[in-house]
Amino acid sequence: MADASTGGDDSARPASYFTGLYETHLDVADLQRSRAFYEGVLGLELGVCEPERRLALYWVGGRGKSMLGLWEKPAGEIRRQHYAFEVRLDRFDRACATLRQRGVTLRDFFDRPASTPTVFGWMPAQSLYFDDPDGHQLEILARLPGERRPDLGAVTLADWQAATAAAGRIAAAAPGWLLIRAATDDDWPEIWRVFRQVIEAGDAFAYDESTPEDKARSLWLAPPSLAFVARESGRSERVLGTYYLRPNQPGRGAHVANAGYMVDTAARGRGIAGALCEHSLAAARDLGFSAMQFNLVVSANEAAMRAWKRHGFAVVGTVPAAFRHDRLGYVDALVMYREL
Repeated sequence: MADASTGGDDSARPASYFTGLYETHLDVADLQRSRAFYEGVLGLELGVCEPERRLALYWVGGRGKSMLGLWEKPAGEIRRQHYAFEVRLDRFDRACATLRQRGVTLRDFFDRPASTPTVFGWMPAQSLYFDDPDGHQLEILARLPGERRPDLGAVTLADWQAATAAAGRIAAAAPGWLLIRAATDDDWPEIWRVFRQVIEAGDAFAYDESTPEDKARSLWLAPPSLAFVARESGRSERVLGTYYLRPNQPGRGAHVANAGYMVDTAARGRGIAGALCEHSLAAARDLGFSAMQFNLVVSANEAAMRAWKRHGFAVVGTVPAAFRHDRLGYVDALVMYREL
């Protein structure tokens, strides 16, 4: 809040003049031991050492850029602190490899030994953590290009790349009145509404009306799934349709994508299913999938079969009486496939 005496002038805030953080300090129990780590292992350049004050100051990022100070204090006065070293993104992997070569154990944000970084969507930046001899938590961090995604929280690098590749793609799939975007947690109530409509009909998905909400949410939103929603541009917050995209199989089958589509019953007949399908094909290509497969297309769902065939899918197999239709009883299920 601006001080009333400034008239709301933002430049009157002291922080508006700050250009960075120049110097910070860590307390250490044994200055010589810490010098061996920060100089011998990390390779920081010593700026000045004052033995009588039990103080060492190091340049970080080059002389005159910023400083890290080490103050020797009694062991009982040491409290764990945190400091992050920034590196360029194109040098992040090499910096981590150099740390490992020097015996440093790297961990992710969840305190697990790790070789791949955690990404913080709100920055966005990727990082790994390690400890100094006093247990201070140090971090090696590289800022990432692209838009912030606070909704993702802290995720693995693979999940970040998947989410941003799909969300940042230019897709000419949807008509002008339809907005298709990555789903967020705030979309779940609307997705759940559509989900319930579709499964209660009992004519398209294997999930049935007894599927609990937490299970449905996990099926649709939890990694490795990526979920998307379709809304009417500039008008309603109502979800007209939704789809998930994920690997069809783990490991050696993960190069083939799988997707599932649901459309609000009141919005059918407007081309939404086809737009979602085209959007998912573009997203799958961007994510590096080589093909897409539908494992259970209900043979009695003629509208869906026509739509998928228009988008290049072919029937590659039939499983007799594999689906228990709500009105027709046991009907065949089709496996449909197309290359990307």
